[in-house]
Amino acid sequence: MSNILNYIKQYIILCFTTPYFLLGGLIVSGIKFASETIPNPAVAAIIGGIPTGFLAISFLAQSKKMDYVKNYYFVTLSLLAAIFTYYILSKYNHYNLSEHVIYGISWGVWIAGISLKLFLNK
Repeated sequence: MSNILNYIKQYIILCFTTPYFLLGGLIVSGIKFASETIPNPAVAAIIGGIPTGFLAISFLAQSKKMDYVKNYYFVTLSLLAAIFTYYILSKYNHYNLSEHVIYGISWGVWIAGISLKLFLNK
């Protein structure tokens, strides 16, 4: 348990003492700003689609980059599957599912993909 608390402490310190936290905040606030002020919704989607995980490659030690990229590939596939699920369920909603249910199912697809990756990574 103390290891987990130590990791959490290190993460919190890292978030508030490095530019990574600022980068993430700028992206999230940029999405909100664009969605409320720019008529074209594609702009908010483009900002939201900035691949922060891909940007992170430049911050990694050389010895860890290929493992990170391999895992990031599977995380991205899980995200695409979740987005596709959301799109299909929203567009062809023959069962009159609520927005919250569709959102939850899509998150479930993402969690299942990530869990599968973690399970297979052992």
